[in-house]
Amino acid sequence: MGTGSVSAFGLTVAAGTFLTVYVLGKPLIGHSARLLAERTSLNGRYTPIESYSVIRTILVIALQVVVITTLLLHFRNLSLPAVSADLTLGLLVPGVALGITEMTCFGVAAEYVIGAYNVAARHSRFGSVPPSVWMDSSRAGWMGQLHVAIRVMPGPTGPILVCLQVACEEVMFRHCFPLLIGGAVTGPVVSGALFVGMQATGMPRARSAVFPMVGAGIMAAVHSALYSRTGQLLPLVVAHAACFLLASRAHR
Repeated sequence: MGTGSVSAFGLTVAAGTFLTVYVLGKPLIGHSARLLAERTSLNGRYTPIESYSVIRTILVIALQVVVITTLLLHFRNLSLPAVSADLTLGLLVPGVALGITEMTCFGVAAEYVIGAYNVAARHSRFGSVPPSVWMDSSRAGWMGQLHVAIRVMPGPTGPILVCLQVACEEVMFRHCFPLLIGGAVTGPVVSGALFVGMQATGMPRARSAVFPMVGAGIMAAVHSALYSRTGQLLPLVVAHAACFLLASRAHR
């Protein structure tokens, strides 16, 4: 929804926010979560890995909420669009349908990526990589930790955490960053590129980020286009959550 000319100041703020939250903030949160997991009673209920995953997920969400709230309060042009009650239910079904469609597209795109890599690998010193290895790699890092948190949290707490996490991402990358950067095309494109790059933060190796980055590229293009035309974030949050929950079931 970015309009007007590109703002150098807004681009600097967006880049600084991205670095603070996703490049620098995530590792610090990971260290803090590890210390808390070692010192809290969560270890009596969960394994150390499960405790770490739950605490880290909650802290990452909290950091994003604080940063988004600060941006919304400081920059008046970032006010979120209102969603009327009678419109809410009508947006849920299209959102779920969009999420299912995106998940299907991710799977098809992932097959092409694996195929292209293996074709190139035949002509190099690197061997081909089976799909199962790619899938195992994508379970590492922050994505695997969020999947663990979903699995071990009681009742609907896990899905609620997912909804909060993806809502933060949609507000940040579909609303705040494009408006800060400016430009009807430049804002969404740069913000989409940051969204794709964000998938690689907190991953132990490059291969772990391939599937998330492929999916993020498709999602960024679709969601940015839809938000530019409709100004509605809710169906995008629903689609993002549905897509992630489907992926979580596939990871079990």
